[in-house]
Amino acid sequence: MDANTGLIRDKVAAERSQEEAAVVPRAIENHGVIGDLATIALAATDGTLDFLCWPDFDSPTIFAALLDPERGGMFQIAPELSDARVTQQYLPDTNVLLTRWMGDKASGELTDFMYVKNSRSDGSSMVVRRFRVTRGSLKVRMSCTPRFEYATRQLSAELEEGAVIWRQANGEVLRLLANVPLAEIDGTVVAEITLQAGEGIDFILDDGDAAEATPEEMEAQTVAFWQNWARQSTYRGRWREMVNRSALALKLMTSRKHGSIVAAATFGLPETPGGSRNWDYRATWIRDASFTVYARRAREAVCRARPFVQTSTAGAQGPAPLHGGRPQSASATRNLALPFLESAFGYGGPPVGRRQRLVVLHFRPASACHR
Repeated sequence: MDANTGLIRDKVAAERSQEEAAVVPRAIENHGVIGDLATIALAATDGTLDFLCWPDFDSPTIFAALLDPERGGMFQIAPELSDARVTQQYLPDTNVLLTRWMGDKASGELTDFMYVKNSRSDGSSMVVRRFRVTRGSLKVRMSCTPRFEYATRQLSAELEEGAVIWRQANGEVLRLLANVPLAEIDGTVVAEITLQAGEGIDFILDDGDAAEATPEEMEAQTVAFWQNWARQSTYRGRWREMVNRSALALKLMTSRKHGSIVAAATFGLPETPGGSRNWDYRATWIRDASFTVYARRAREAVCRARPFVQTSTAGAQGPAPLHGGRPQSASATRNLALPFLESAFGYGGPPVGRRQRLVVLHFRPASACHR
């Protein structure tokens, strides 16, 4: 099948799936992203985390409602405020996301981030979600429904005081900490509370390790990390804000463990609704990643490209972790072995399992700066 045939087929499929595509509750453009240099979560403007691979970029999902609203799993925090105007923005020069609900008589804001205080390679991931009422009185609801192994497994929740735990067969643990009472209803962990102006609630999603700081300290350290990183920019032109925002997004896609750079944090999102080109982009495309390094070199006084170069060139001599931790051989043409989930709704098609071929013949990244 040639390229033109593929494009025509995708166009026809898109036209046929308009009704199906319309049921997707949260369009991809209505999201912000948070991350910690190990994985990335998508946060919708309605307060829902609806996509997260855990604990690494190439790990199976625990939240995938972006692809399958009914079975994918999600983590939502939102106020009961029908007349609200909703905005979403980042704290200046950070990857800390702020979603605001502003009504006639009340308003509130949700701060989302993944805790990162340095570029450590051995720390575990933590998602921190903090809701604050800024005016009036608000009833706030939380619901958390993780679905493991690409939404193929639903685990029983173990309720404890101030926490709930999901235990996987491989021994891994997912834990939700909260400073409000939690309950389980039909497999979904829920909480509901009415807050007054100045009051707030905190939720932390982690792997069960002891928390090393309070939510306030985590937020301050995460803000400091991203702002210190953004200050490395040598660009002082009129587009500084946009340049820094783009750089922060690209930085999120860099693995702190391996130095590799994923093409995207998602899979299963087709080029057109209902189209078949819904590839899994959670891998390193050598060419595209080299352009990323080149852009960072132009922006930063010090560009640390050595980890990326070492990871990429190692693949030419044997197995190398090119994304998130899974060993991948880049010594010749080969397929990435991925499951194909026909049962999932997907964003207009099956969400994972589309195979890509990776070829490394001669690797000489002119963009790399060895410092």
